[in-house]
Parts: sequence; C-alpha cells; structure tokens
Amino acid sequence: MKNQSDNQLLKGIEKLEKAILKQIDIAREPIVILRSSGANLSSNVADSVLILESAPTPQDRKIVVEDFNVNFTTAAGVVRVVILDSNSNIVNNLLRDVNSSTTGTGKTVLETGDRLAVVGQTAGAGTFGVYFSGYSQKVRGFD
Repeated sequence: MKNQSDNQLLKGIEKLEKAILKQIDIAREPIVILRSSGANLSSNVADSVLILESAPTPQDRKIVVEDFNVNFTTAAGVVRVVILDSNSNIVNNLLRDVNSSTTGTGKTVLETGDRLAVVGQTAGAGTFGVYFSGYSQKVRGFD
C-alpha cells in the first residue's frame, strides 16, 4: 500500500515538474531587437534603401516590439521603420516620416522570418541612432 502511495506521489511530482518546465520554456525573455552601435547612421539614402535591420525571428518564437526610439543628432532626411519578411520585402510600414527624434511604445508582433528594419524615405544629410526593445517568447505548438 505504501509503495502504491509513493508511486502516485512521485507521478504527481513529475507532472508538476513538467508543467513548471513548460511555463519556464514559454516565459517572456526581454531583448534588444534593433540597436545602432558606434557611429550614428546616415539618413542620406533614397526611398526604401535599407539602413539597419534586426535578425530574423526564429521559427519557434514570436518577438513583440514594445519600445521604439529613433534619436537624430543632425536632423535632415526622413526615414521609416518597417517590417521585412523572410525575403527582405517590406510588408508593413510601422513608423513613417521620421525626421527628428521619436520615441513611443507599441505591441508590434514579428512572426517567423520577420525582421524589423529602418529604411530611407527621403534623402538628407541627417544622422541618427536607434534602439528598439521588447521581448521574445516561444510559440506554443513547437514542442
């Protein structure tokens, strides 16, 4: 009788452990999605010319962009923030007409293969930096 009770307790503990590990596996992980480093970026490029892009979203993850920061040090030219698909095609404009420092919050979701990018909109001799952050989370169903 005691062995049967011990086995049931052990099975219950194993189920609890699996449930806890699954929750840990799908927990949100804070990440920096796109950041310029070192020298400032130039806005002196034609429309849709890629300036900076993030890494692609892995197959088993989603990335949620929560914080957008574009900081111009020399205001001239216009850029826009876009979502690129896995083939580097622009699928959505997130922020258009950015020609001075801009900050904001949002809940933009990047799916498998998507990337966040800054592209030119109107050429001008401006310089700027970017810092976009949010979180990455495992998508259920990729167990």
